Amino acid sequence: MHGDFFRRNWDAELAAQPEPLLILGNPPWVTNAAVGSLGGANLPAKSNLDGLRGIDALTGSANFDISEWMIRENMRWLRNRTGAIAVLCKTSVARKVLVHAWSSNAPIAGAAIYGIDAQRDLVSHREAIERRASSIYRKRPTFSIFGVGPYSFAPWKVAIAGLYKEFRFAKVGPMDGRPVLLDDTCYFYPCESEAECDLLHRMVSSPPAIEFWSSMVFWDAKRPVTAKLLNRLDLGRLAEMLGFEDDPIAARWVEPQTAGKDSGSLPLWPAG
Repeated sequence: MHGDFFRRNWDAELAAQPEPLLILGNPPWVTNAAVGSLGGANLPAKSNLDGLRGIDALTGSANFDISEWMIRENMRWLRNRTGAIAVLCKTSVARKVLVHAWSSNAPIAGAAIYGIDAQRDLVSHREAIERRASSIYRKRPTFSIFGVGPYSFAPWKVAIAGLYKEFRFAKVGPMDGRPVLLDDTCYFYPCESEAECDLLHRMVSSPPAIEFWSSMVFWDAKRPVTAKLLNRLDLGRLAEMLGFEDDPIAARWVEPQTAGKDSGSLPLWPAG
């Protein structure tokens, strides 16, 4: 299921589940203050679980990691149940959670913190990494990354998630004066201005564009939205259909897409 952790009625859902329960997770590595500063609303309901004084809130003690709140909520689910919790989190968060558990006499049979040294470990598996069969890795450095170029740093982007089961495009603008980078599960069209981003977003979200892509997509695929699928749409023809053929911004898209089909140049929708 896909939903909001903080709005879901977990007690009702867990009541119907057999025991023992196994809770696995990689909760967000961000504080409530950071989410608030970004204008995010996916936060737990405000409460004073630890009975902090007003001065503590002013001096930063009330600024907690979202993951700490979530793991403590996981523990609450198991208060009268049998189960285990295994999550990836900061060491400081793990320690705070355990202190809370011990101070509240939580019925824990055992607990352990396992450190992860990314450089020592992403190296201990070097031989397996070097056995990757794809030709893209041949004669490349061991930890190469792909799909990064000048387009990655465009200030504006029209983006779509390749793993989602719908055509929902998003306008992505700069944050604090810097371009936002996307991971390789996303595809995007780089734009040099907000006006270009607005027009492209309007075009690719239009009924003709969605109808065109929908006629060829396989929603049961692991990654239904691909660069190959997105690049089948002729932006020049789409601009004509929507009445934007005389727009100077739309005119810029016709030539590079035509050239790309003949020369095998970089797709217009590279992955993040």
